[in-house]
Amino acid sequence: MLLSAFAYGFNHIHFGLAIFVSKFLIGIIYFLVFFIFKNFYCVVLIHVLSNIIVFGLSFLQIKGKLCF
Repeated sequence: MLLSAFAYGFNHIHFGLAIFVSKFLIGIIYFLVFFIFKNFYCVVLIHVLSNIIVFGLSFLQIKGKLCF
């Protein structure tokens, strides 16, 4: 579990240490979702929804609608 979470986090290391740590923790959450539901597609769905939220927030930030 920790190795796969580390690999997922390390894949994002070029964004900085804080992103690495957050992705490492998210990797652990993804593993737990897979462990509980025994379904790869649940993890894929959560990952896709997470990306949609991140892209949406990034778009709003670029447009000046968000202050962070």
